[in-house]
Amino acid sequence: MSVDVAQLVGGAFGGAIASSVIGPLIADRGTRRALRGDVLRSLSDVERARWAGGKWEWDDFQAAKHSLRAAALVAGANREVVDRYLRLATVARRSSDRSAELLPEEAGGGVIQGILETLVSDSATLVVDELWHPHRRRFAIRRRLAQNERDEAAAREKPGDDFLGGIDWDVLDL
Repeated sequence: MSVDVAQLVGGAFGGAIASSVIGPLIADRGTRRALRGDVLRSLSDVERARWAGGKWEWDDFQAAKHSLRAAALVAGANREVVDRYLRLATVARRSSDRSAELLPEEAGGGVIQGILETLVSDSATLVVDELWHPHRRRFAIRRRLAQNERDEAAAREKPGDDFLGGIDWDVLDL
């Protein structure tokens, strides 16, 4: 039996490459998916908690926000996109709380104004898109983030369209 040294060395080298390069890539892919899944779960908790009433109190909303920020940090999400969403979600929660205080639920208490609801939903979609395709969609996300900021600036200039005395846009505690 003759042993071909080149074949043995080539096989060993090929096996080393496969186990040291391809293996971690496959493992990292699964880890990245799990991290993105954690962010999406946390995002859905914030989305549910930003409405007044139900089982979500202000402290639960704050905890959901902190959970989302931590999950997004670990997953490597764009901080600007996540912070924008969290700020708008906080404005929406305060607005929902105010309408719940002033009106009974049957009369629309706990609602979030139309333009604010649109801004928050758009920014939540940005978080999801940025997380799922961070490299492929980088420029589109930048463009959509800038559009969301322009839409907010336009909404701030329309005092007559606000519900129940206006929207408190200034949020200090993220």
